[in-house]
Amino acid sequence: MWEWLTWVFDQGTNKQMRLFCYGLWLIWFSRNRLLYERRCMTGIEIARQIRNYIVELDAIKEKKLTLQSAGNNQQVGRRGRVTVHFDAAFDHQSSRSATGLLLRNEEGEILASEAILHSEIATPFTAEAYEGLQAVKLGIFMELNKMEVVGDSKTVIKKCQSTNTNKSIIGAIIRDIQSKKDRFQKIEFHFVPKAKNVYAHLIANEAIRRRGSFYLMGGILDSVRQAGLNERRNERFGNKVAEKNSFHVF
Repeated sequence: MWEWLTWVFDQGTNKQMRLFCYGLWLIWFSRNRLLYERRCMTGIEIARQIRNYIVELDAIKEKKLTLQSAGNNQQVGRRGRVTVHFDAAFDHQSSRSATGLLLRNEEGEILASEAILHSEIATPFTAEAYEGLQAVKLGIFMELNKMEVVGDSKTVIKKCQSTNTNKSIIGAIIRDIQSKKDRFQKIEFHFVPKAKNVYAHLIANEAIRRRGSFYLMGGILDSVRQAGLNERRNERFGNKVAEKNSFHVF
């Protein structure tokens, strides 16, 4: 295998090698989807996701966002704590769900964002637990030492915090999460209100809208960023209306 990889890299151009590496990564992603979701991706689906992935990364490169490589992300992760926000979006009509993940360092800078589209996940509750597992796996992939996992599902967060054996409907997923805790120097799970977890949810929604997964280093999609700004604008407008309509009784 190593000889074959070495030969391929010796023969190809940088552009070809980028395509080759993305292809290998998505084939591995397809393997995991088959293993955990019993869904087999077609060659056409893999090719489309490779194309979309390249387009998104080219856009990030053009904008010269803060971090340019996974190596930089990993170095930041080793030096300090990284917070991973996770949330799920669930489409009842198609029974599809999606994971939305957003990574920030201690200064609040975005290290990466990821959306993973799933199928055949029975309920939104199960989807939320599975998203927590995806957050932990992303931390392992990026070789983080100290990690804070943040979500807006109180039940899932409490089960992740517990060290007791979980026998609920999502017990197998929770046990998988707990078994991976020793991969980190320190890992904590915290609950936040939905208002503070907006971008993770918007990333998941975008995956359902696009019907595809994506991963970006150093930023988020422009469509997600704009949707987040709209959410904040609507929230501020709602607060102003509430203040205007409020009154005090003495």
